[in-house]
Amino acid sequence: AYESNLSGRFDAKTNKSQLEVRSLLDRLSSFLSDHYESTGSRTDRENFCIMGVTMQDLYDGPKDLFCAGMANPLNKVAVFSFHRYHTMMRMSPLRWWDYGYQKSCGSYSYFETDRRPSGLTDQQPTTLSRKGQAEFFRRASKLLLHELAHLYLVDHCIYHNCIMRGTGHLVEDFAAPLHLCGICLRKLQWRLGFDVESRYHAIERVLKENLGNGAGSEARWIRRQIGSIKKGKVLLML
Repeated sequence: AYESNLSGRFDAKTNKSQLEVRSLLDRLSSFLSDHYESTGSRTDRENFCIMGVTMQDLYDGPKDLFCAGMANPLNKVAVFSFHRYHTMMRMSPLRWWDYGYQKSCGSYSYFETDRRPSGLTDQQPTTLSRKGQAEFFRRASKLLLHELAHLYLVDHCIYHNCIMRGTGHLVEDFAAPLHLCGICLRKLQWRLGFDVESRYHAIERVLKENLGNGAGSEARWIRRQIGSIKKGKVLLML
């Protein structure tokens, strides 16, 4: 049974469960509606949206393997699960309940064949290596940024290799860059009115604080963007 009238599914053989993402969005929307009713206003200068974050596995429809996140721009609510972003997880591409954890971090999350590899454990590791932590931060950050941009009505990008590009599975998801292309950047700037160079400096600081030397290509790309702005050149596309 799930609290707060949430829907979900459960596999008795593996004792694994998932929550239905739309029921979570409905719950957050109701919470926000109650907030507006209590304050007597539908405008809030300090709080733009509600973003729910969980390590509980999510799904959308009955045929779904899982759902990493979903946003409702109309109600300004979103929910995200980092469950499948664990860097030691390996999973079946066919059965939502069939996954486990290997002994080391990896870049490919799916089983190589239809059969479960030997050596996997169902117990989620409680610690990650420094490399694993950096990769988990990178994956989680991209998901949050992608869905938050949807709340600001920035749709999927069809022009460049961009954080807003649509993805169909984790291989595409993990390969997406951490940055907005010039077109999506302009859309977000129009919505928020930020200074582009200052934004890049802020992103550079966050990357250094959380990824350190692991920032690699992302940090170099940021520095090239800042250099282009200072020289008055057109920003590089991805």
